[in-house]
Amino acid sequence: ELEYHPDFKRSYYIRGLIYGYSGQLGLAVADFKSFLEWKPDSWAGHNDLAWIYFQQGNFEDAFITASDGLRYSPGNPWLLNSVGISLKNLGQIDLARSAFESALVGSTRLSPTDWGKAYPGNDPGFYQKGYENMRTTIENNLQLLNAPN
Repeated sequence: ELEYHPDFKRSYYIRGLIYGYSGQLGLAVADFKSFLEWKPDSWAGHNDLAWIYFQQGNFEDAFITASDGLRYSPGNPWLLNSVGISLKNLGQIDLARSAFESALVGSTRLSPTDWGKAYPGNDPGFYQKGYENMRTTIENNLQLLNAPN
């Protein structure tokens, strides 16, 4: 796609996901950065780049990237969860708790249909389960803060 339609920059996002899921994290970072140069207000681009940084153990850049995404999408539960998990791994437990609690509140403002809009390739029959899984993940992350190290 990029060879035949180099101006269709959304392809960088898709390839970034492919690289991310196949463990080619450096290539994923490069593609998500290329995508965000084209569409800097994409909360999903910020969240997925933060996901890659997190996989690399680069919690500082994961935090910075997710926080930057919140400038464009304040209250976004996906980004707030990414901020929280980054802060937890940076040892900032109180700030992580605040981020997770905000993510949980933000998730209550969503419906399963809203959740599904973030994942347009998913079967609408999965939206309810996906939405519940997101909320459970945030709740589990909050519980991790109470676990002994």
